[in-house]
Amino acid sequence: MSRTLTLNPPFQGLSTIVNVLKRVGPTEINDPSDVKVVQALIRMHTSAFAKKVGVPQVTGNFDAATGFYIYDTQYFLKTKAGHQSVGVDGVISPRWEPLTRQEPLGPSCSSTIKRKRVIQPNTLRS
Repeated sequence: MSRTLTLNPPFQGLSTIVNVLKRVGPTEINDPSDVKVVQALIRMHTSAFAKKVGVPQVTGNFDAATGFYIYDTQYFLKTKAGHQSVGVDGVISPRWEPLTRQEPLGPSCSSTIKRKRVIQPNTLRS
């Protein structure tokens, strides 16, 4: 079963985030509740391509359409949106530990990341 986290205060317009508890993708366990969450998120995709070819139904069964959109989203994020750290493997993995500081956050941030300190959403703002 997936989990939902309420962000209080909201962060950059987001009031909740969702995480799968097990990996979703080809040859993975594909827990039906996790697959349903992924399929529901895919259905929110509103590109012209998605409108033309359709998106997967929310069934909880991992299918070719679900796999395609996972891979396609990862590929887009890596090659077109500049997120070079995104792995393009067609698998959505759970985020098990809180987001913690491990590396510099960017040019406007002077702090470095340590695994022991949890980042609070309001500390990410410049």
